[in-house]
Amino acid sequence: MRCAPASDSPRSPLPHPRASLRLRDLPLLRFAAFVAIVALACGSASLASARTVGSFRFTGQLAGAAHVPASGQGAYGNPIFGCQISAESGTTELLINLFRVKLRLTGHMTTLRWPEMTVQVVKKGTTQSLVPNALVRVGLSLDAGGWTYQWASVAGTVHTAANARSGSINVLLAPVGTAGSPERGKAASKVHISGSWTNCHRP
Repeated sequence: MRCAPASDSPRSPLPHPRASLRLRDLPLLRFAAFVAIVALACGSASLASARTVGSFRFTGQLAGAAHVPASGQGAYGNPIFGCQISAESGTTELLINLFRVKLRLTGHMTTLRWPEMTVQVVKKGTTQSLVPNALVRVGLSLDAGGWTYQWASVAGTVHTAANARSGSINVLLAPVGTAGSPERGKAASKVHISGSWTNCHRP
């Protein structure tokens, strides 16, 4: 068998495979870079919202530990702060949102959405004692299984910094109202809360 003679004319150089890949995939590479930038931005936002500004431990009818995120989503989808100084007229009131948290409620591990704590003091920058039905008080409310649970402080202490943006509590709470009343709901026995907060948002 005879092979065809090689042509004397110079061959056209083939395009380099890497060069072809770059030209062909340029739009795809641009899109991938855009996705990476968006993912990085979203990751940074997630880290910011994951920052905690407080932690509390519960014993009694409600038991377990919970951290307070710096911010989160409210019951109506609106962004809210984990801790916010909500009023300063004669008394200073703080609203602490635990958002979505798992705690043991009446002996059963339960996922709770938007349980709230309120801390009200008369004088900032000091430690104050709590007694029933006083201006200095701590409240706790939550909804679970279609029922409302509410407690109010009956004993303990509250300490706040001079600006109230940080502080701590060690309090005992009892169910609000009389048995069967709507505001009391299923709250049946006392709850003890200890913990602290910091960097509470001031509007």
